[in-house]
Amino acid sequence: HEEEYRISPKIWGACLEAKRVVAIGTTVVRALESAAITHELEAKSSLFITPGFEFKVVYISYIYSNFSTVSVHP
Repeated sequence: HEEEYRISPKIWGACLEAKRVVAIGTTVVRALESAAITHELEAKSSLFITPGFEFKVVYISYIYSNFSTVSVHP
């Protein structure tokens, strides 16, 4: 499904400068990763993250969502 997102330039700049970005929730992960792929800070994301997806912005050790907490790196 598509989700609309908007990331402020200030937040995006902080993400790009950070050593590690921890996102809480799949919507935030999809927004940040979509922005990295499309270079659009305001758009609709239909990104579907599956095993093997190469994260460009978000440091993924655990994914926290309303579905469950999943360890990505054992």
